[in-house]
Amino acid sequence: MSDTAAQQQDWTWGFTDFLRWKALPGWLGGDPDLLRNYKDAWVTAHRQEIKRQSGAYYFPPELLAGVAWIEVGGDPDFIDNVAYRVRAFVQSSERALGPLTFARKPELTSMGDVSIQMRRAAETLGFTASNLNSRQWAEIARLLADEPTNLLIVARHLHQLKQVDFPNVATIGDYEIRIIGSRYNRGPDLSLAEIEQNTSYGDFIVQRRQKFRDLLKD
Repeated sequence: MSDTAAQQQDWTWGFTDFLRWKALPGWLGGDPDLLRNYKDAWVTAHRQEIKRQSGAYYFPPELLAGVAWIEVGGDPDFIDNVAYRVRAFVQSSERALGPLTFARKPELTSMGDVSIQMRRAAETLGFTASNLNSRQWAEIARLLADEPTNLLIVARHLHQLKQVDFPNVATIGDYEIRIIGSRYNRGPDLSLAEIEQNTSYGDFIVQRRQKFRDLLKD
């Protein structure tokens, strides 16, 4: 599939898709392989952008492809927007009602096809999350809704995570992918020793590097 075809296709993972994957029996159109096939197709359709952004930040494209494969699909896409709006409403209500504890801060919402926390996206773009207003957060959400920009931000964030543990390492191998991938899931603030206690996210990518290479082939 060409880049043009990828851009033209609607990559929304909706409630019907979720039901077909998760709940419906086969005779009603259910398909337990639907999500896996969707993830494969998404990575293949966006392979040129994945390789372009990976090359710009000097890490193997399987790392970005693996993060994308893990993150796309799953919960219906609209869930993130609903969660963000609810959390933003709760935050604005706290000024009148006092602190509320049943909702997370809106900037902790993950957005984009390749899910990334809005605060991490803001930090990746050079902003201080605590200084942003609602209009600026809405703009970040809009940027993450654009697939090429989403991939650019995720790639830049992965590069920044690489700098946490491997600032002077030129060649990114399996170990580095394991740690960087796990940091994408667990955050930049933990020590390397703490990250090494649970590298399941990065392990998933390393164990499937050949699969991701195959999906990225022209």
